[in-house]
Formats: sequence, C-alpha cells, structure tokens
Amino acid sequence: SAEGLGVVSGVAGYQSQFVVTVRDRWGIHLRNNDFNLTVVSLAPRRVAGSVLRFGNGTALVVYTPESAGVNHLSVTIAGLPIAGSPFAVQVADGDTRANTSTASGQALYAAMAGQPAAIIVQAKDRYLNPRTQQADADDSAAQALQPAFNLTLSRRHGGGVVRVS
Repeated sequence: SAEGLGVVSGVAGYQSQFVVTVRDRWGIHLRNNDFNLTVVSLAPRRVAGSVLRFGNGTALVVYTPESAGVNHLSVTIAGLPIAGSPFAVQVADGDTRANTSTASGQALYAAMAGQPAAIIVQAKDRYLNPRTQQADADDSAAQALQPAFNLTLSRRHGGGVVRVS
C-alpha cells in the first residue's frame, strides 16, 4: 500500500513523498528489504522516483513532478502494480520565473516615449507551466518585469496573464 500526500497532490518543482508498505500475498507486513520497488511518473512527463528502504518492509519514495495538472504515478513491486496504482496525482504549477514567462503585444516592438503602451505577460514556472494561482501569478508577472521597466498592473486576465502598461 502507499500512503502520503505524494500519491494525491504535489507542486511542480518541489519534492513529493509517500511511504510504501510491502505485504505478502496473505497480507502480512514484510520485515525485510527483499522486494523490487519501482516508481515512475508516466504522464504527462516521465519522472523517476528515488526509493529509500527502511529495512522493515517499508520504503520512502521521493520524486519531483514537473508538469502541472493530473500526473499518473506508477508504483510496482516485482513488475506488478500495487493497489491503487497508477495514482492520479494533482500537481499545481510552481513558482513564477521571469526567465520562462512570456510577453506579447505590439508595444514590445513599437512604442513612443510619453505615450501609453501595453503588453500582455504570461507568468510561467520553471517547467513552462502557465501559472494558474490567480493573484500570485498576476502579481508575479508584473513584478518580474518591474526592475527593467516602469510598469503598472492595469488589468488582470486570470490564469497568470496580465496586461501591464
């Protein structure tokens, strides 16, 4: 069996973890490390997990999801899926990164000094997942550009997309 938040939810770019308890075919908890445990995130992006065996039939699994949305996590012992596997893990987008966020709009190419101009900024995390946490994403998008330009947030479009001028 698998227990812990890592089989239910996670955040892109942050470690998730859960504990696997290995039992034999009669349901008796194994008390050794004599089992072949494999953990792989199948979709949308393949990510392997690391396994730390405690020597008492349990193991800590640690992995770092990269794709926001539903990730399918396969946990097998000796090639056979454990109960509940593959798990549907809901992964939230990670922290906004200026170097992966994008900007669009005519004002990027042509603007006149002293005249209003606007651009659209799409906040993204380090794995290029669009930010969906509304207020945080919108504010982060504007803040990411603030050092380079004198910008003000003029309209929130939602989903990490803001219009700045």
